[in-house]
Amino acid sequence: MNIIYKSSLLSIALAFSPQPLADNNYTLGLGVGAMYGGLGMNAGFQSDVDIKYVSAGIMQISGSSTTYGLGLGWITTDLFDFQSKNHGINLYVGAVGTERTFDGHDPIYGGGLGYTYFFSGIDQSGFNIGFNLLTGKGSEESETGAFIQAGYQF
Repeated sequence: MNIIYKSSLLSIALAFSPQPLADNNYTLGLGVGAMYGGLGMNAGFQSDVDIKYVSAGIMQISGSSTTYGLGLGWITTDLFDFQSKNHGINLYVGAVGTERTFDGHDPIYGGGLGYTYFFSGIDQSGFNIGFNLLTGKGSEESETGAFIQAGYQF
């Protein structure tokens, strides 16, 4: 629960910070992977070299219960002085998996590091693919692994 509280505070700080509003455009993405909260979407601020986003999606559907995932992330293409805007390094905090509970499944929260390739560049609309190395600990289970992502940023 503490991670949800901290994530909410960071989201509010990003939303009302004057710097992101001055230099960035808004972006919306749809896809599957950590960048999209499972199968879902992200919304954030986009500059020429990075995206700061909040993600929400469906992590798991099991019978009559659905597990939702929330997350925060930052992707940048200028961390290692790449000569193109296609190669992004990701930092992510949020849902990384699910654990079985008495009444269904609950999300496991954690964090990770990843890589995303933007076919049209990070500052343009287009498809992206990538992977994330994620780890987290729930109340009874842990989750660690590499996860593929694919989506479209508008």
